[in-house]
Amino acid sequence: MASTEHNVIFILGVQKTGTSSLVGMLNCHPQVFLLYETQIYRSFVSKYGNQLLFRYPELRPLMRCTDDIGEPYRDFLQWLKDRFPETGYSCVGDKLVDLDAATLRRISAYPTIMAIRDVRSWLCKQQIIEYYRTDIDVITPAVEFVKHILSGFLYDRCFRVRLEDLVHRNHEVITGLSQFLGLDLTVHADEWWNKTQQWPDDNPKSAVQWFKGHASSRVKPVQMDTAYDLTRHSFWDALLPIFEKYYYSDGCHSESEVRGDLHELDRLRELAPLPLEKAYTRFSSRRLAPPVLERW
Repeated sequence: MASTEHNVIFILGVQKTGTSSLVGMLNCHPQVFLLYETQIYRSFVSKYGNQLLFRYPELRPLMRCTDDIGEPYRDFLQWLKDRFPETGYSCVGDKLVDLDAATLRRISAYPTIMAIRDVRSWLCKQQIIEYYRTDIDVITPAVEFVKHILSGFLYDRCFRVRLEDLVHRNHEVITGLSQFLGLDLTVHADEWWNKTQQWPDDNPKSAVQWFKGHASSRVKPVQMDTAYDLTRHSFWDALLPIFEKYYYSDGCHSESEVRGDLHELDRLRELAPLPLEKAYTRFSSRRLAPPVLERW
């Protein structure tokens, strides 16, 4: 990890795509410190940024807007090396929740792990219904979500992690991330769900208590959390071939191909609105912890 750029990594995704689990997994490595929605590249202090400042108020000057989004994180890494030399931290980063293409563009100079899941199961998660109002219209958030997945193919330093793989092929995900980041996670991240909140109080990782509100990152991945049946609709007929073309792809796609499909996705907005109840005949979703069944 001699390159400066490799000292900063980002996890990018939206709610219910496995981002919290990825943060827990990567933080198992003793040389890695992944923040959680701390966004130290902004002057505005986030919820988790305030937790960090409560313990380490001297970090406030680091939280600032910069042209290079990685600059504050490199400063944070230097602070860690100076304040906690015994920890041996050599890589820092943050988990960002965003569908904005501009955010992906800003972090594209750095290794980026994109958390993704099947758009069909994502749209009917209760939190997504509330955040994106898919009960009113599924088309607009679906288009933005699939565009987000496609945009990852425009950048070489983007590693996509499908939620299904995180659940059913966890060891393969750990191996792939190890190769992508040039870090050996295979030893440290074994059974990562048992290690998420095990940091001692004198370890700075314990300052940001993100795991208290994200119980899924402390549960062994065993099964997917959502089942559904779709209605027959022209929107699905147009969206799903594009989605599946990229979602299940581990290869490369030319920029012209990706941009052409992005344009086709934008055209689907003309079909809006499509309420959730007309897009699905049924769906059910289970919280991983506690096991409460949510139904519509």
